[in-house]
Amino acid sequence: MTFVAFVASDSTGHLIREGVGRLGEVVDSRELDLERAIRFVDATAPSVVFVEFSMQSQWLRYQESLVQGLVRHKPFLPVIAVGENDSRHLLLSALRSGATDFLMPSADLDEFNRRIEAVTERLPRHPFGSEARGHAQMTVVVGARPDEDAALFTEHLAMQIQRGLGEDEDCLILDVGFPANDVLTILGLRAEYSLVDAIRNVHSIDGLLVDTAFPRHDSGVRVLGVGDDLDGLAELQPPDVMLFLDALHYYFKHVVINLSGVADIDFIQTFSKRADRIFLLGTQTITSFRANEQLLKELNRVGGMQGKVELVLDRYEKRSLPSAKLLAERLELPLAATLPVDWAARLEVVNSGETFMERFPRSGYTQAIRSLAKRVRGEPAASKSGLGGLLTGVIGSRKGS
Repeated sequence: MTFVAFVASDSTGHLIREGVGRLGEVVDSRELDLERAIRFVDATAPSVVFVEFSMQSQWLRYQESLVQGLVRHKPFLPVIAVGENDSRHLLLSALRSGATDFLMPSADLDEFNRRIEAVTERLPRHPFGSEARGHAQMTVVVGARPDEDAALFTEHLAMQIQRGLGEDEDCLILDVGFPANDVLTILGLRAEYSLVDAIRNVHSIDGLLVDTAFPRHDSGVRVLGVGDDLDGLAELQPPDVMLFLDALHYYFKHVVINLSGVADIDFIQTFSKRADRIFLLGTQTITSFRANEQLLKELNRVGGMQGKVELVLDRYEKRSLPSAKLLAERLELPLAATLPVDWAARLEVVNSGETFMERFPRSGYTQAIRSLAKRVRGEPAASKSGLGGLLTGVIGSRKGS
Protein backbone atom coordinates (compact mmCIF):
# COMPACT_ATOMS: atom_id res chain seq x y z
CA MET A 1 0.00 0.00 0.00
CA THR A 2 1.42 3.38 -0.99
CA PHE A 3 0.57 6.82 0.37
CA VAL A 4 1.55 10.16 -1.15
CA ALA A 5 1.77 13.24 1.06
CA PHE A 6 2.03 16.75 -0.35
CA VAL A 7 3.27 18.68 2.67
CA ALA A 8 4.51 22.16 3.49
CA SER A 9 6.15 21.29 6.81
CA ASP A 10 8.34 18.54 8.25
CA SER A 11 6.03 18.15 11.28
CA THR A 12 3.02 17.28 9.13
CA GLY A 13 5.09 14.83 7.08
CA HIS A 14 6.22 13.17 10.32
CA LEU A 15 2.62 12.91 11.58
CA ILE A 16 1.51 11.18 8.39
CA ARG A 17 4.46 8.77 8.37
CA GLU A 18 3.87 7.86 12.01
CA GLY A 19 0.16 7.45 11.46
CA VAL A 20 0.08 5.27 8.35
CA GLY A 21 3.66 4.12 7.91
CA ARG A 22 2.80 0.73 9.41
CA LEU A 23 0.25 0.24 6.62
CA GLY A 24 2.62 0.91 3.75
CA GLU A 25 5.13 3.23 2.16
CA VAL A 26 4.69 7.00 2.57
CA VAL A 27 6.19 9.18 -0.16
CA ASP A 28 6.57 12.89 0.67
CA SER A 29 6.49 15.61 -1.96
CA ARG A 30 6.70 19.40 -1.94
CA GLU A 31 5.91 19.68 -5.62
CA LEU A 32 4.22 23.01 -6.38
CA ASP A 33 3.47 22.42 -10.07
CA LEU A 34 0.01 20.93 -10.57
CA GLU A 35 0.77 18.97 -13.76
CA ARG A 36 3.93 17.44 -12.31
CA ALA A 37 2.09 16.61 -9.09
CA ILE A 38 -0.60 14.72 -11.02
CA ARG A 39 2.05 12.86 -13.05
CA PHE A 40 3.75 11.97 -9.78
CA VAL A 41 0.49 10.51 -8.45
CA ASP A 42 0.02 8.57 -11.69
CA ALA A 43 3.51 7.11 -11.37
CA THR A 44 3.26 6.12 -7.70
CA ALA A 45 -0.37 4.84 -7.85
CA PRO A 46 -1.14 5.60 -4.19
CA SER A 47 -4.11 4.27 -2.25
CA VAL A 48 -4.57 7.62 -0.49
CA VAL A 49 -3.18 11.12 -1.06
CA PHE A 50 -2.64 13.56 1.79
CA VAL A 51 -2.48 17.30 1.16
CA GLU A 52 -1.41 19.64 3.92
CA PHE A 53 -3.53 22.77 4.09
CA SER A 54 -1.24 25.50 5.35
CA MET A 55 -1.68 29.24 5.85
CA GLN A 56 1.70 29.80 4.23
CA SER A 57 1.15 32.20 1.35
CA GLN A 58 2.80 30.03 -1.32
CA TRP A 59 0.41 27.18 -0.48
CA LEU A 60 -2.89 29.07 -0.14
CA ARG A 61 -3.93 28.80 -3.78
CA TYR A 62 -1.89 25.75 -4.69
CA GLN A 63 -3.44 23.50 -2.04
CA GLU A 64 -6.94 24.14 -3.44
CA SER A 65 -5.96 23.73 -7.09
CA LEU A 66 -4.04 20.53 -6.28
CA VAL A 67 -7.04 18.91 -4.59
CA GLN A 68 -9.39 20.05 -7.36
CA GLY A 69 -7.04 18.66 -10.00
CA LEU A 70 -6.61 15.33 -8.22
CA VAL A 71 -10.31 14.69 -7.63
CA ARG A 72 -11.12 15.50 -11.25
CA HIS A 73 -8.25 13.41 -12.63
CA LYS A 74 -8.84 10.45 -10.28
CA PRO A 75 -12.36 10.75 -8.86
CA PHE A 76 -12.17 7.59 -6.73
CA LEU A 77 -8.79 8.35 -5.18
CA PRO A 78 -9.23 9.48 -1.55
CA VAL A 79 -7.66 12.91 -1.04
CA ILE A 80 -7.37 13.77 2.66
CA ALA A 81 -6.58 17.30 3.79
CA VAL A 82 -4.43 17.70 6.87
CA GLY A 83 -4.67 21.16 8.44
CA GLU A 84 -1.69 22.79 10.08
CA ASN A 85 -4.17 24.06 12.68
CA ASP A 86 -7.89 23.88 13.44
CA SER A 87 -8.74 27.03 11.45
CA ARG A 88 -12.29 26.99 10.09
CA HIS A 89 -10.92 28.75 7.01
CA LEU A 90 -8.67 25.77 6.26
CA LEU A 91 -11.51 23.30 6.86
CA LEU A 92 -13.89 25.08 4.48
CA SER A 93 -11.15 25.59 1.92
CA ALA A 94 -10.37 21.86 1.91
CA LEU A 95 -13.97 20.68 1.69
CA ARG A 96 -14.88 23.20 -1.00
CA SER A 97 -11.94 21.98 -3.04
CA GLY A 98 -13.31 18.44 -2.94
CA ALA A 99 -11.19 16.79 -0.24
CA THR A 100 -12.58 13.45 0.92
CA ASP A 101 -11.94 14.27 4.56
CA PHE A 102 -10.16 16.73 6.84
CA LEU A 103 -7.87 15.78 9.72
CA MET A 104 -6.84 18.08 12.55
CA PRO A 105 -3.16 18.01 13.55
CA SER A 106 -4.12 17.41 17.18
CA ALA A 107 -5.57 13.96 16.42
CA ASP A 108 -3.64 11.12 18.05
CA LEU A 109 -2.25 8.29 15.97
CA ASP A 110 -5.04 5.85 16.80
CA GLU A 111 -7.66 8.37 15.78
CA PHE A 112 -5.65 9.15 12.65
CA ASN A 113 -5.66 5.47 11.65
CA ARG A 114 -9.37 5.13 12.37
CA ARG A 115 -10.13 8.08 10.10
CA ILE A 116 -8.04 6.55 7.29
CA GLU A 117 -9.94 3.26 7.59
CA ALA A 118 -13.29 5.09 7.63
CA VAL A 119 -12.43 6.95 4.44
CA THR A 120 -11.41 3.84 2.51
CA GLU A 121 -14.50 1.93 3.70
CA ARG A 122 -16.75 4.69 2.37
CA LEU A 123 -15.41 4.36 -1.15
CA PRO A 124 -18.15 3.32 -3.63
CA ARG A 125 -17.99 -0.20 -4.98
CA HIS A 126 -18.43 -0.63 -8.69
CA PRO A 127 -18.12 -3.57 -11.12
CA PHE A 128 -16.07 -1.70 -13.67
CA GLY A 129 -12.40 -0.95 -13.97
CA SER A 130 -11.24 2.59 -13.29
CA GLU A 131 -11.16 3.34 -17.00
CA ALA A 132 -14.54 1.81 -17.79
CA ARG A 133 -16.29 5.15 -18.08
CA GLY A 134 -15.03 8.56 -19.04
CA HIS A 135 -15.93 11.83 -17.40
CA ALA A 136 -19.71 12.15 -17.04
CA GLN A 137 -20.95 15.54 -18.16
CA MET A 138 -22.73 17.40 -15.36
CA THR A 139 -25.15 20.28 -15.91
CA VAL A 140 -26.53 22.24 -12.95
CA VAL A 141 -29.67 24.39 -12.96
CA VAL A 142 -29.80 27.14 -10.32
CA GLY A 143 -32.21 29.95 -9.57
CA ALA A 144 -32.64 32.22 -6.59
CA ARG A 145 -36.35 31.58 -6.11
CA PRO A 146 -38.44 28.39 -5.90
CA ASP A 147 -40.10 27.90 -9.29
CA GLU A 148 -42.11 24.90 -10.46
CA ASP A 149 -41.12 25.68 -14.05
CA ALA A 150 -37.51 24.87 -13.14
CA ALA A 151 -38.55 21.21 -12.86
CA LEU A 152 -40.21 21.46 -16.28
CA PHE A 153 -37.03 22.88 -17.78
CA THR A 154 -34.79 20.31 -16.07
CA GLU A 155 -36.78 17.28 -17.18
CA HIS A 156 -37.13 18.45 -20.80
CA LEU A 157 -33.43 19.29 -21.05
CA ALA A 158 -32.52 15.85 -19.67
CA MET A 159 -34.91 14.08 -22.05
CA GLN A 160 -33.45 15.84 -25.06
CA ILE A 161 -29.94 15.02 -23.89
CA GLN A 162 -31.00 11.37 -23.49
CA ARG A 163 -32.33 11.28 -27.07
CA GLY A 164 -28.87 12.06 -28.38
CA LEU A 165 -27.02 9.45 -26.28
CA GLY A 166 -26.03 5.97 -27.32
CA GLU A 167 -28.04 2.82 -26.61
CA ASP A 168 -26.10 1.95 -23.46
CA GLU A 169 -25.72 5.54 -22.25
CA ASP A 170 -28.03 7.06 -19.67
CA CYS A 171 -28.92 10.50 -18.33
CA LEU A 172 -29.80 11.05 -14.67
CA ILE A 173 -31.76 13.89 -13.05
CA LEU A 174 -30.94 14.80 -9.46
CA ASP A 175 -33.99 16.79 -8.34
CA VAL A 176 -32.66 18.73 -5.36
CA GLY A 177 -34.51 21.99 -6.01
CA PHE A 178 -37.60 23.54 -4.51
CA PRO A 179 -40.50 22.93 -4.66
CA ALA A 180 -39.23 19.48 -3.73
CA ASN A 181 -39.74 16.38 -5.92
CA ASP A 182 -41.51 18.29 -8.71
CA VAL A 183 -39.69 16.37 -11.45
CA LEU A 184 -40.91 13.05 -10.07
CA THR A 185 -44.44 14.41 -9.73
CA ILE A 186 -44.65 15.82 -13.26
CA LEU A 187 -43.25 12.62 -14.76
CA GLY A 188 -45.63 10.47 -12.73
CA LEU A 189 -42.83 8.53 -11.05
CA ARG A 190 -42.92 7.09 -7.55
CA ALA A 191 -39.76 6.45 -5.62
CA GLU A 192 -39.10 4.62 -2.38
CA TYR A 193 -35.39 5.36 -2.67
CA SER A 194 -34.22 8.97 -2.47
CA LEU A 195 -31.16 11.07 -3.16
CA VAL A 196 -30.62 11.36 0.59
CA ASP A 197 -30.64 7.55 0.86
CA ALA A 198 -28.15 7.23 -1.97
CA ILE A 199 -25.68 9.70 -0.47
CA ARG A 200 -25.97 8.27 3.04
CA ASN A 201 -25.20 4.83 1.60
CA VAL A 202 -22.74 5.89 -1.06
CA HIS A 203 -20.55 2.83 -0.39
CA SER A 204 -23.41 0.59 -1.55
CA ILE A 205 -23.84 2.08 -5.02
CA ASP A 206 -23.44 -0.46 -7.80
CA GLY A 207 -25.08 -1.31 -11.10
CA LEU A 208 -27.78 -3.44 -9.49
CA LEU A 209 -28.81 -0.63 -7.14
CA VAL A 210 -28.95 1.88 -10.01
CA ASP A 211 -31.15 -0.46 -12.08
CA THR A 212 -33.54 -1.29 -9.25
CA ALA A 213 -33.72 1.84 -7.09
CA PHE A 214 -33.24 4.79 -9.46
CA PRO A 215 -36.71 5.36 -11.05
CA ARG A 216 -36.68 5.30 -14.84
CA HIS A 217 -39.03 7.25 -17.11
CA ASP A 218 -40.23 5.92 -20.47
CA SER A 219 -37.85 8.39 -22.13
CA GLY A 220 -34.92 6.49 -20.59
CA VAL A 221 -34.06 9.23 -18.10
CA ARG A 222 -33.60 8.19 -14.49
CA VAL A 223 -34.60 10.48 -11.61
CA LEU A 224 -33.59 10.75 -7.97
CA GLY A 225 -35.56 13.19 -5.81
CA VAL A 226 -35.01 14.24 -2.22
CA GLY A 227 -38.02 12.23 -1.06
CA ASP A 228 -39.84 13.06 2.17
CA ASP A 229 -36.72 13.47 4.29
CA LEU A 230 -36.10 17.17 3.64
CA ASP A 231 -34.35 17.53 6.99
CA GLY A 232 -31.89 14.91 5.81
CA LEU A 233 -30.56 17.29 3.17
CA ALA A 234 -29.07 19.51 5.86
CA GLU A 235 -27.30 16.53 7.41
CA LEU A 236 -25.45 15.51 4.25
CA GLN A 237 -21.68 15.85 4.51
CA PRO A 238 -19.76 17.43 1.59
CA PRO A 239 -17.24 14.55 1.34
CA ASP A 240 -20.08 12.03 0.96
CA VAL A 241 -21.79 14.22 -1.65
CA MET A 242 -18.55 14.38 -3.62
CA LEU A 243 -18.07 10.61 -3.43
CA PHE A 244 -21.63 10.14 -4.63
CA LEU A 245 -21.15 12.46 -7.59
CA ASP A 246 -17.90 10.71 -8.45
CA ALA A 247 -19.65 7.32 -8.33
CA LEU A 248 -22.17 8.51 -10.93
CA HIS A 249 -19.37 8.67 -13.53
CA TYR A 250 -19.46 4.88 -13.76
CA TYR A 251 -23.17 4.60 -14.51
CA PHE A 252 -24.24 7.72 -16.39
CA LYS A 253 -23.10 9.66 -19.43
CA HIS A 254 -24.80 12.84 -18.31
CA VAL A 255 -26.21 14.18 -15.03
CA VAL A 256 -28.59 17.15 -14.78
CA ILE A 257 -28.92 18.59 -11.26
CA ASN A 258 -31.86 20.83 -10.39
CA LEU A 259 -30.84 23.19 -7.57
CA SER A 260 -33.34 25.93 -8.34
CA GLY A 261 -34.78 27.54 -5.22
CA VAL A 262 -31.96 26.33 -2.95
CA ALA A 263 -30.81 29.23 -0.77
CA ASP A 264 -27.75 27.69 0.94
CA ILE A 265 -24.73 28.81 -1.09
CA ASP A 266 -22.41 26.20 0.41
CA PHE A 267 -24.95 23.50 -0.46
CA ILE A 268 -25.12 24.76 -4.06
CA GLN A 269 -21.34 24.93 -4.23
CA THR A 270 -20.97 21.34 -2.98
CA PHE A 271 -23.19 19.99 -5.77
CA SER A 272 -21.84 22.40 -8.40
CA LYS A 273 -18.08 21.98 -8.03
CA ARG A 274 -18.12 19.02 -10.47
CA ALA A 275 -20.35 20.88 -12.95
CA ASP A 276 -19.25 21.36 -16.54
CA ARG A 277 -21.86 24.11 -16.97
CA ILE A 278 -24.36 25.96 -14.80
CA PHE A 279 -27.60 27.43 -16.12
CA LEU A 280 -28.94 30.36 -14.10
CA LEU A 281 -32.70 30.24 -14.62
CA GLY A 282 -34.66 33.49 -14.31
CA THR A 283 -37.40 35.63 -15.79
CA GLN A 284 -37.78 39.22 -17.02
CA THR A 285 -39.22 40.50 -13.72
CA ILE A 286 -37.19 42.91 -11.60
CA THR A 287 -37.69 40.66 -8.57
CA SER A 288 -36.22 37.68 -10.39
CA PHE A 289 -33.35 39.76 -11.74
CA ARG A 290 -32.36 41.18 -8.36
CA ALA A 291 -32.59 37.83 -6.60
CA ASN A 292 -30.47 36.13 -9.27
CA GLU A 293 -28.01 39.02 -9.27
CA GLN A 294 -27.44 38.46 -5.55
CA LEU A 295 -27.19 34.69 -6.04
CA LEU A 296 -24.59 35.22 -8.75
CA LYS A 297 -22.54 37.45 -6.44
CA GLU A 298 -22.59 34.74 -3.78
CA LEU A 299 -21.56 32.07 -6.28
CA ASN A 300 -18.67 34.23 -7.44
CA ARG A 301 -17.67 34.78 -3.83
CA VAL A 302 -17.26 31.08 -3.05
CA GLY A 303 -15.37 30.64 -6.33
CA GLY A 304 -14.76 27.73 -8.66
CA MET A 305 -17.60 28.57 -11.05
CA GLN A 306 -16.10 31.27 -13.24
CA GLY A 307 -16.77 30.67 -16.92
CA LYS A 308 -19.35 27.97 -16.22
CA VAL A 309 -22.50 30.05 -15.68
CA GLU A 310 -24.91 30.94 -18.50
CA LEU A 311 -28.30 32.67 -18.40
CA VAL A 312 -31.57 30.97 -19.37
CA LEU A 313 -34.64 33.22 -19.38
CA ASP A 314 -37.89 31.36 -18.79
CA ARG A 315 -41.44 32.60 -19.57
CA TYR A 316 -39.86 35.09 -21.94
CA GLU A 317 -41.97 37.70 -23.75
CA LYS A 318 -39.91 39.07 -26.63
CA ARG A 319 -42.22 42.09 -27.02
CA SER A 320 -41.72 43.14 -23.39
CA LEU A 321 -38.81 44.86 -21.69
CA PRO A 322 -36.18 44.31 -20.46
CA SER A 323 -34.81 42.34 -23.37
CA ALA A 324 -32.86 39.11 -22.98
CA LYS A 325 -29.76 40.81 -24.33
CA LEU A 326 -29.97 43.60 -21.74
CA LEU A 327 -30.48 41.21 -18.82
CA ALA A 328 -27.54 39.06 -19.91
CA GLU A 329 -25.35 42.15 -20.21
CA ARG A 330 -26.39 43.40 -16.76
CA LEU A 331 -25.51 40.04 -15.23
CA GLU A 332 -22.35 39.80 -17.36
CA LEU A 333 -23.35 36.31 -18.48
CA PRO A 334 -23.64 34.67 -21.89
CA LEU A 335 -27.25 34.11 -22.93
CA ALA A 336 -27.85 30.38 -23.39
CA ALA A 337 -31.54 30.40 -24.31
CA THR A 338 -34.92 32.03 -23.89
CA LEU A 339 -38.03 29.92 -23.31
CA PRO A 340 -41.38 31.41 -24.43
CA VAL A 341 -44.30 31.74 -22.00
CA ASP A 342 -47.05 29.68 -23.65
CA TRP A 343 -49.11 29.24 -20.48
CA ALA A 344 -51.78 27.01 -22.02
CA ALA A 345 -49.23 24.56 -23.43
CA ARG A 346 -47.32 24.43 -20.13
CA LEU A 347 -50.50 23.71 -18.20
CA GLU A 348 -51.47 20.91 -20.58
CA VAL A 349 -48.00 19.34 -20.50
CA VAL A 350 -47.70 19.40 -16.70
CA ASN A 351 -51.19 18.08 -16.02
CA SER A 352 -51.13 15.40 -18.73
CA GLY A 353 -47.77 13.93 -17.79
CA GLU A 354 -46.68 14.15 -21.43
CA THR A 355 -43.85 16.28 -22.78
CA PHE A 356 -43.62 19.30 -25.03
CA MET A 357 -41.92 17.07 -27.60
CA GLU A 358 -44.96 14.80 -27.65
CA ARG A 359 -47.75 17.37 -27.44
CA PHE A 360 -46.19 20.37 -29.17
CA PRO A 361 -43.18 19.21 -31.20
CA ARG A 362 -42.98 22.47 -33.21
CA SER A 363 -43.46 24.90 -30.34
CA GLY A 364 -40.91 27.54 -29.46
CA TYR A 365 -40.28 25.82 -26.13
CA THR A 366 -39.48 22.52 -27.83
CA GLN A 367 -37.18 24.20 -30.34
CA ALA A 368 -35.35 26.03 -27.55
CA ILE A 369 -34.78 22.86 -25.53
CA ARG A 370 -33.59 20.94 -28.59
CA SER A 371 -31.05 23.64 -29.45
CA LEU A 372 -29.80 23.84 -25.87
CA ALA A 373 -29.50 20.05 -25.52
CA LYS A 374 -27.43 19.88 -28.70
CA ARG A 375 -25.07 22.50 -27.31
CA VAL A 376 -24.79 20.61 -24.04
CA ARG A 377 -23.92 17.41 -25.92
CA GLY A 378 -21.37 19.33 -27.95
CA GLU A 379 -23.16 18.87 -31.26
CA PRO A 380 -22.90 21.50 -34.01
CA ALA A 381 -25.94 23.71 -34.49
CA ALA A 382 -28.29 22.55 -37.22
CA SER A 383 -29.35 26.04 -38.25
CA LYS A 384 -27.96 29.54 -38.11
CA SER A 385 -24.87 30.06 -36.03
CA GLY A 386 -24.16 32.77 -33.54
CA LEU A 387 -26.37 34.52 -31.00
CA GLY A 388 -28.79 35.82 -33.59
CA GLY A 389 -29.39 32.33 -34.97
CA LEU A 390 -29.85 30.90 -31.48
CA LEU A 391 -32.40 33.54 -30.51
CA THR A 392 -34.27 33.05 -33.78
CA GLY A 393 -34.59 29.32 -33.12
CA VAL A 394 -35.52 29.86 -29.51
CA ILE A 395 -38.12 32.61 -29.61
CA GLY A 396 -38.94 32.92 -33.26
CA SER A 397 -42.19 30.96 -33.51
CA ARG A 398 -44.98 29.94 -31.18
CA LYS A 399 -47.36 28.97 -33.94
CA GLY A 400 -46.82 25.26 -33.37
CA SER A 401 -48.06 25.55 -29.78
